Amino acid sequence: MKTILYPKREEWAGIVERPHLDVSQLTATVRGVLDDVKSRGDEAVKEYELKFDHARLSSLAVSEAEMDEAERLVDDDLKSAIRLAHDNIRTFHESERFVGSKVSTQPGVTCWQKSVAIDKVGLYIPGGTAPLFSTVLMLATPAKIADLAVSKFTSIEPDMTILEPSAGRGALVEAVHRRCPSAVVDCYELMPENVTFLEKVEGAHIIGTDFTKAEGKWQRIIANPPFSGNQDIDHVYMMYDHLQIGGEMSVITSQHWKFAQDNKCQYFRQWLQDNNADITDIDSGEFKESNTSVATSLIHIVRKLKVGEQMSLF
Repeated sequence: MKTILYPKREEWAGIVERPHLDVSQLTATVRGVLDDVKSRGDEAVKEYELKFDHARLSSLAVSEAEMDEAERLVDDDLKSAIRLAHDNIRTFHESERFVGSKVSTQPGVTCWQKSVAIDKVGLYIPGGTAPLFSTVLMLATPAKIADLAVSKFTSIEPDMTILEPSAGRGALVEAVHRRCPSAVVDCYELMPENVTFLEKVEGAHIIGTDFTKAEGKWQRIIANPPFSGNQDIDHVYMMYDHLQIGGEMSVITSQHWKFAQDNKCQYFRQWLQDNNADITDIDSGEFKESNTSVATSLIHIVRKLKVGEQMSLF
């Protein structure tokens, strides 16, 4: 650090001027790196880590041992400062929690806004000459929802048949893989851009695009179906139809069905009760550090031989 004492006024402009960087020569290099990573994935990243950072990595994931060591190296004062910043950010965004309301603009026309959880995010945390804790605190969403969904299963074995009917870019597949690395998850995904990502997710076996045309039964089903128009309810029923006797399903849904008074939601509540569903509410606060306020429910059901009558939807 350079210390400047009592500079002359004419020197002030030069002292506070930010450094200039000519990036014109970097464009081609950066474009080449991005194209290579897009083409070859993690292996390319490891090669660039060795080239630029002189670090030979066997895995891109930070190990538990490395995290424990990093925590030991941070002094208590800094930890307290980070916790204080975290609490301040949480308090602020708590006040911005989204509350949707319906408005009838004219007879027969109802409008409203809706927040919907996203499946997966990537965060860019710049480092450079200093670690930017503020960026992590402002962006990081607790990535526990997928693991919580998987934790509801009594077991996941390598030879089990597992289904993800709306796989997105594979967040739930990766959570299954974390619990059982040799498990293979049959996946349906409609969006071509998501399929491109899903093809690179370890343990993902893409079997189709339209789950509503699925055939067969599975021992485990895990999903985060679309919420709009009560689609999550429709998907829960269909998933149950494709669940083996004794099989388990773990599904992330909206909380709309818990409070709505229409026949469909009332029937769904009764159906869940008849099937002894275990329901875990996930408060919108789980997402508040990232300025996303979405309350969801996690439904876990074990299919029994005798169940209550189901509504015919398809």
